[in-house]
Amino acid sequence: MATQAGLAYTISFWLMNEADVNGVAQPNSFEFDWGGATEMSLTNAPVFGYTNYQYTLLAGSPSTDLTFKFSQAAAFWDFDSVDVELAAGGTVPEPGTFALVALAGALALVVSKRRSAIDVRRHSGQQGSRK
Repeated sequence: MATQAGLAYTISFWLMNEADVNGVAQPNSFEFDWGGATEMSLTNAPVFGYTNYQYTLLAGSPSTDLTFKFSQAAAFWDFDSVDVELAAGGTVPEPGTFALVALAGALALVVSKRRSAIDVRRHSGQQGSRK
């Protein structure tokens, strides 16, 4: 599928593992791959009801393979509503981004405190001395 390298995408889908009339659900397997990497793998999973799975993943190129592989010998996988959207903000922040945001916040706090101290001197009639 067409993607943009470096942007994050949210992939969601619904999955249910059914059993046959005798309650047998195995052998079975299910695999979800993004860009050639396995993101989810189930082997001989027990019976479970519809479950929504969501992943936020980075695209590594202008075209990213999205594949689902599954088998269920005894009964059925119910697989529904695959959705791929650009993630909110479009990117997954790197740890360095958080450090820059923290530094900016600390600088804003220092500037704010300095301005408050100057305003207090002005309102109390005190003059700062200049050298």
